[in-house]
This record gives sequence, structure tokens and C-alpha cells, in this order.
Amino acid sequence: MQITRIASININGLSTHTRVGMLLDFIRRHYLDFVFLQEVTDPAILTVTVYTTCLNIGANMRGTAILAILDFPLTNVTSLTTGRAMAADYNGLRLVNVYAPAGTARRTDRERFFNSKLPASFYASSQSVLLGGDFNCVLHTTATTGPFTTSRGLSEVVRVLALLDAWSQYPQRPTYTHFSPTGGTRIDRFYVTQVLLLRKTGIEIVSAAFTDHNAIVLRLSVPTGRTGWRRGRWKMDPLLVTDAVIKDKVRCAWAKWQRSKHYYSDELMWWERCVKPQLQRLLRQEEAERRANYRHMKNHLYECLYDVLRSNAPARDKLPALQRYKAKLVRLHAERANKAFLDTKEHVLLEGEEPSLFQVLRILKRRDSRDIRQARDETATLFPPFEILPPIS
Repeated sequence: MQITRIASININGLSTHTRVGMLLDFIRRHYLDFVFLQEVTDPAILTVTVYTTCLNIGANMRGTAILAILDFPLTNVTSLTTGRAMAADYNGLRLVNVYAPAGTARRTDRERFFNSKLPASFYASSQSVLLGGDFNCVLHTTATTGPFTTSRGLSEVVRVLALLDAWSQYPQRPTYTHFSPTGGTRIDRFYVTQVLLLRKTGIEIVSAAFTDHNAIVLRLSVPTGRTGWRRGRWKMDPLLVTDAVIKDKVRCAWAKWQRSKHYYSDELMWWERCVKPQLQRLLRQEEAERRANYRHMKNHLYECLYDVLRSNAPARDKLPALQRYKAKLVRLHAERANKAFLDTKEHVLLEGEEPSLFQVLRILKRRDSRDIRQARDETATLFPPFEILPPIS
């Protein structure tokens, strides 16, 4: 029996490459198996390695999506034309992702959504149901410090399906997923059937710097068939070649390597046995040091975020501090993501300009077109892709 991790995040229509990169980093860092996304505006941002994406942007251009790791195939995918809900089956589990209409002015739309639109997602009532997302309302006063926006329609859905809130709110130290000038609210939630609640191994509200919502991550002990995560192939960080300190270190090492050339029969052997392994070792050590510095700074900023969330200050007073630390995290990630644009021409990206998602996709597409995937010999015989050729013995 393995642990399945399911998260719900309102991404607030993010589109810049920096915030998209932070979303993908969040998904990988928390080893998520399923991800419920709300306020999705562009399908291009949801290209995540080893995940399949079920997308439903809908007519209002603020839709929903469910990401599932490749080991977990989704079936019977259904969606609302408005984009505000979608559902899928996995191994006897009905996953339902919701993005309800927001605000007191749209109370009628929200009630209509819960009463007449959402029930179509629960056609298989015999299954275990996991209902999650951004409900834009609460059912209990302990879930908000601001205006109490409730919904009779949602209460009826929860009652008829016998769903339970997966989060246990403690009145002495309440936790919220969204902060505004009027206070904090736990509008992002998971509702589960009694069977799933007994399989819950943990649940937490996690700060996400790329959006104005916190994510909620639920862990369930359910049968899985995942193969696990594997370390990828090492590739040099291209930012290293622009660093003056790294250049000086390579220049000094090169002079030392040159003096050892006479110990080898030819230059190819000298390169393969002396220069190449030591150059890789030097660069990998530098990369490891930079990753450690980045990780320490990121962890420090996230710890500052959690200190603000755990503090006893009024919820409305937490918003400025949360916004300040989230902005620092975005800048930190943007500096690290600059290596994606080293080959971008000046007329495509101006100095200091925030790259658009269109520019990111064009760069990645151009890089993909440069890859040599097949070759022909002198008889025009087509060889398979190089990465699946057997190693030379």
C-alpha cells in the first residue's frame, strides 16, 4: 500500500514563465500524484513531464484541470461547458474538481452551480468520492474571519453524498487558504466519503508563492501502481559559462591539465581520461553549491511565510507580509530560470523584460527542433533515435 498525494491549487490565471516554472517545481517537489487546478486560462502551461492533463477551460476562460501522473490512468472524464467543474475516475475513486462562482453578487449563480450543474459529475454514486477545489464559500463560521458567505446548495451536495471535510479546523489556531484585506478564508477544501477519510494519512495547507491562494495537499493510503521517480541525466547548467569566477577556475584547471598531456598517447585519450571527467567534476561541484544556496534561501523565505501564517496577528494584517515574501520568492525563481533564455535573440527579448508564455514556448520549440533524433548511413538506412541505441561494448 502506497501513499497517494492529491493537491488542489487555484493558480489565479498565471501566465508568466516564472510563475509557471514555480508551479511545475511545486508539483515535482511535493511528489504529487493528482493535481486539481482552478482558474486555468491557457492550456499551454500544463505541459508537465510524466503527467497527463485533462483540461476544461470552458466558456468563461477561467477553467479547471486535473493532472495525473502517468502511472495513474484516468477514465470516464466529464466536464461542464462553463469550465467550472470536471470529474474523472481512477481505480474506483471519483475525482471531482470544482471552481465555484465567487462573490456575494454572484450568489444566485453559485447556488445554481451547486444545485443543477455540479450533480452531473456524481453519476457513479457507488464509488468513493473525492470533491475538491475552490468553493468560494464556506459552510462554517470557523472557516473565515471575514464575511460569512455560505451556500445551501453545497450543504445539500455534502449531505446527500455523505461527504466529510478532510480538514479539521482548530478554533484556537485556525488556518486559511486565502487572505484578503477583509480577512482570511478557507475556501479551498477537500470533501471525502467516510471510507476515504479512514484512509487519510495526512493533510496540510501549503504556501504557494506563485498564486494568491495556498495549496491544500491530501495524503491517502490507497493501492497504486506507480513506478516512482528516477534521477535524470546530468546536463550542465548553461549559466555557468557566463560566470567570471567559473571561467577563472576552468582557466586555472586547464593550465594544470595541459601539463599532464605528455602522460597520454594521444589527445583523444588525454581528453577522455583526464580533462573530461575532471571538468565535469568541477562543474558539478559548482552546480551543487549553487543549488544548495538557492535551496537554503528558498527554504528561508518559505519559513518566513509559515511564520506569518502561524502568527497570532489578525488575518487582514497578514496579507502585506505574505505578499512581500511571495514577491521575493518569485524574484528568486526568476533569477534561477534565466538560463532558459540564454539563446534568445535581442530582438525577441528586451533587457529586463519579463518573457511572455508565447516566447517561452517558441524557445522550447526551437530547441526541440535542433535535436538530432535519427541518422542515415551511407546506404540511406534509417537508424533509430540515438537514445535507444545499445551501448558500445
